[in-house]
Amino acid sequence: MLLPTVSVTVIGLIAGLLVVVVGGSRPARALLLGVVGAWVGFVVGAIIGVAVDIVVQSGIYLGIVGHLFAVVGAVVALTRFRTP
Repeated sequence: MLLPTVSVTVIGLIAGLLVVVVGGSRPARALLLGVVGAWVGFVVGAIIGVAVDIVVQSGIYLGIVGHLFAVVGAVVALTRFRTP
């Protein structure tokens, strides 16, 4: 479980850094929102991925859908709760 820990956190940090560089937002708040949004998105996506894995009897959708939702979660958190 080390890889999702690192990759989801990096997704959130990169999204936060992009908001800081492009939008000029406060760095600590943007990084925190990016990481938290990525983790919330990953959890939601992982639950959906587990359900799909059970239905199709596979084991790959948890990671794929989880990471896709991590990106979406980070973007939503940063755009919804962003303050200049």
